Amino acid sequence: MNNTLAMKNRVDEAVWQPTTVAALLQLTWPTGVAGKRMSAWAPNDRAQIEPNNGNPVQVAGYLLQVQQQEIESTNCNAADPASRDYHGWLSAQPADDRATKSLIIEFTPRIRARHPTWTLQTLQVVVRQKTGVRISGWTMFDPDHPDEVGKSRGTLWEIHPVMRIETAQTDGGWKEL
Repeated sequence: MNNTLAMKNRVDEAVWQPTTVAALLQLTWPTGVAGKRMSAWAPNDRAQIEPNNGNPVQVAGYLLQVQQQEIESTNCNAADPASRDYHGWLSAQPADDRATKSLIIEFTPRIRARHPTWTLQTLQVVVRQKTGVRISGWTMFDPDHPDEVGKSRGTLWEIHPVMRIETAQTDGGWKEL
């Protein structure tokens, strides 16, 4: 799947493949594609992204921050807060630097509608309490924010959308949020 709009709005499930925040931060992209629509890329550039784009992953880490996004065309320019994405910053450790050691994860309205406990308030409690999380979702390359790498994110790779959130339990297990 290489249509960015379709990828951002997907709702399908998969067998989630374990990976790490570090592995996702190490994914590369072709020089010169950042900030350009994928339809304008050279075929070789698209071929470099495709093996990692749209993969089902499961990553353990910590949410550094979660906030509601502005109005986006992906969500039909809906102004209603319930129709806007939440952006989260996922890192391997709770004290990691957001600018260099985190990746964006997105909680879309379509998926949140299936999970009434995924409120902004609940996710912000997870952040404040530094609760470990295990995130399952789809990898997606987002070339639209190259100026943010090293400032507010460590990579242009994201998990978008998040399909499952689990929190770490004291017995070492995971519980669905």
